[in-house]
Amino acid sequence: MISKKVTKTKRVKKKLNQYERFVKDEPEFPDYTCPHIDTIIDWMYKSNEELEKLRTMNAKLRDSAEYWKSSCEEMQEIIDGYAEKIAEIKIITNRDI
Repeated sequence: MISKKVTKTKRVKKKLNQYERFVKDEPEFPDYTCPHIDTIIDWMYKSNEELEKLRTMNAKLRDSAEYWKSSCEEMQEIIDGYAEKIAEIKIITNRDI
């Protein structure tokens, strides 16, 4: 039988210098945050644009409501005027001639 010589190698722990200890214990760095910040800024800008569109639409709705309210009041005055004329005509036609 052939015997193989088994050699045990003893691993020697390397003593870390101060920098290597800092590197070993360093926390994980996050990805670059600028793209995320840019995304949020872009989203906020677009949100502001949409809010301004909504503000404009609301102003147009208020203007439209004022227009139709004014138009209805004006039409009611015309109808009231016709009602007065009709009442006058009825009085005239019911008189004894």
